Amino acid sequence: MSYLNNDYIVNRPISELPKLVIFDMDGLIFDSECLFMKHLIKIANEYGYTITKEMYVNTLGLAGENLRKKMNEYCGPDYPLREIGEKSRVSMKEEIMTDGLPVKPGIRDLLEYLKNKEIPVAVASSSPKRHVTEYLEITGLLNYFRLVIGGESVANSKPAPDIFFKVADELHMPFNKCMVLEDSENGIRAAYNARMIPVCIPDLKYPCDDVAGLADIILNDANELIDILEKLD
Repeated sequence: MSYLNNDYIVNRPISELPKLVIFDMDGLIFDSECLFMKHLIKIANEYGYTITKEMYVNTLGLAGENLRKKMNEYCGPDYPLREIGEKSRVSMKEEIMTDGLPVKPGIRDLLEYLKNKEIPVAVASSSPKRHVTEYLEITGLLNYFRLVIGGESVANSKPAPDIFFKVADELHMPFNKCMVLEDSENGIRAAYNARMIPVCIPDLKYPCDDVAGLADIILNDANELIDILEKLD
């Protein structure tokens, strides 16, 4: 889904190649947010809960206690977050094993480009690491990534910067030389809070004006990032 009429938007030009590129997963590497939302709405309905697209979009990038608080706000204190989430992922996996998991436009080309440039890449996802690793294996992308971090690895989920700090620390990279690719508002906030280079590729929702201004660049798809980086080489 493209929210831009033509060219990408540059709020702050990038002057040099990054030392590390950190990818979000859902909605950024894979066209999986819509898929998970569909199964979550279905399973939640079986439990007697109504979840709308607007509610789901407002949880993007959240994990752990932040996600629990948001869902309790929407569905009440008895909402079985873990149980419904796990059943939704099982249901989603069944569909993936039958129909495959779509990779977002330009992602494979971007990963190959970064590999050829010897720029390391990592995943920092709010999803559990076991799911991230599984999806990357299914699609043949796992070997591109030097490090995979799931949401359970940090105390505070996005928009806190913790998960990005953890990636940079484990790979011994300076924060301001790390580029972060995100689709969600909470992800962009987290990358900005980490003092990294936030690049937004919107998925389910174009960021509000305040968040859009935090992104150095807003792209239609990953192919446009290749064009930008090639000009810096």
